[in-house]
Amino acid sequence: MWGLRDSFRWLRKGGWAFVFSGLFCSGVSHAQDRLPNEPMVLKPGEWKVFKGAESKILEQAKFWTSFSLDTEVKDGQTRLRADKAAPLGIHFLRAFAGDKITPWQPVLLDDLPLLSRGERKNGSAERALDINGAAILTGTIKSRDSEYYRIKLGRGESITIEVLAQRILSSLDPYLRLLDERGRQLAFCDDEPGLGTDSRLRYTAKSAESIIIEVRDTAYQGSDKHVYALRVGDFPKVNAAFIGNDMQLLWLGPEAEDVKATSAEGHSGVARWYAPRRAASKPAALVVLPIETAEVSMEKEPNDTQTTAITMSVQGCVYGRFEKADDVDWFAWEAKKGEKFVVRVQTRSLGLPTDVRLSAHSPDGISLATSKPTAEDEGGLSVTSNGDGKVFLRVSHIAGLGGPEQGYRLSIEPAKAAFIASTETDDLVIAPDGTADLKLTLERAGYDGAITYELEPKITGLSLSKAGVEAKKKEGTLQFKADASMAPGSIYQVRVQAVNPAGGQVQTYQTFTNKLGTSATMAAVLDGWITVAIKEKPAPKGKPKTP
Repeated sequence: MWGLRDSFRWLRKGGWAFVFSGLFCSGVSHAQDRLPNEPMVLKPGEWKVFKGAESKILEQAKFWTSFSLDTEVKDGQTRLRADKAAPLGIHFLRAFAGDKITPWQPVLLDDLPLLSRGERKNGSAERALDINGAAILTGTIKSRDSEYYRIKLGRGESITIEVLAQRILSSLDPYLRLLDERGRQLAFCDDEPGLGTDSRLRYTAKSAESIIIEVRDTAYQGSDKHVYALRVGDFPKVNAAFIGNDMQLLWLGPEAEDVKATSAEGHSGVARWYAPRRAASKPAALVVLPIETAEVSMEKEPNDTQTTAITMSVQGCVYGRFEKADDVDWFAWEAKKGEKFVVRVQTRSLGLPTDVRLSAHSPDGISLATSKPTAEDEGGLSVTSNGDGKVFLRVSHIAGLGGPEQGYRLSIEPAKAAFIASTETDDLVIAPDGTADLKLTLERAGYDGAITYELEPKITGLSLSKAGVEAKKKEGTLQFKADASMAPGSIYQVRVQAVNPAGGQVQTYQTFTNKLGTSATMAAVLDGWITVAIKEKPAPKGKPKTP
């Protein structure tokens, strides 16, 4: 799988200084101040050359990336090239040097032309930087500042403009405006539904004209961490994609119906990427989703009534969409009297704007439970069956909205063995023939027994020498063991999965958001993944004996 090999990875000249903050010891740490603090962008199949301090940093660090990479080092220069077949999208990097691992860092793999900003003098509309056609640019917003760009459009020409900030873990809350040459506002976007706090809009020119693009922070804040990527091109407004076990693909977003072509889908085991386009010759939207581990089915119409409800698999999931306003979807599953179930729905964490209401019913229409979604909760409920037979679930939109962007993921699990395990860290550094501890905190709800864990995927030389939490305990410690054969500098991604009883993976969601403080969508994609790096074995203590 991409990214799971031991090789040193990349840093683009447009990369983040804070990837390396505190990572390197004296001798190279001074170089980080000279690295631009902006999003990383690579074009698959094209080489990038690094010199001086950047090349030195690359030679001293190891990297895990979610895409395959070619590297060359010669005459004090490092050349890096993302594999030509690497899927476009928001990818991920973690760096490792000495005994430290950086937080997750995103990188954009894009086939849009990367436009250089030169000396950064586009702080006013009069000095807007010209963009000639589709492009991607990166920038940093300082306090109370805006940055401006200019693009010429022909009559009837349409273009999509988006700012990636929250999705690439930036502190920027972007505000996007379009102006004419006289400074009059043509359009604006603060938060695009389904993209968190990121901005995106589509504009069609009524006549041949030049438009000015303004990017700033909503509250006029700014710093070296208020970075962004600006994408300009004729790509569809798509937020997400659903794919079933039968490989049926469903696009979701305001312009999902406009998708006519897509780049080849790809995944690294950590995430799944798609690149939908209006046509094969047009630019692509960038979509990233979690890897699905449950059995997946797709909602199919008609299922608008209890009598046409779709039968679901318990411990599976279904992807659905409200096709039109006031659409209602019904599902059902088999249950015994007194059995308890947990129903969960995901929307915002998958990049969707949908607000869902759930209600469970017996075959004779008696209400068993109704969800009470809040701003923090995407929706869910606990259900107890009042008899043998089917339990029916009614799924509706709180506001009665419908359309290609109004999708959801629905799952049903037995509640009899309910527990949630989380960890305070999402990285471990181990020496060969050494160990490292992973502390767990558990929330138990109806299950007080012992729990046993295993690592997924299996990695040769890495195991759990202590793999369980005792009965009734709400805290525990797992011990990772690295064999003596494991090579220093190796870096891996693993999940910790409960196998006795089957109770899901250890969550790192809270750790991720505590470290980075933003991007629920990326946290959902990376939840559960723990980075394990192998450091040099410490030298024996004491002076060697004189023969």
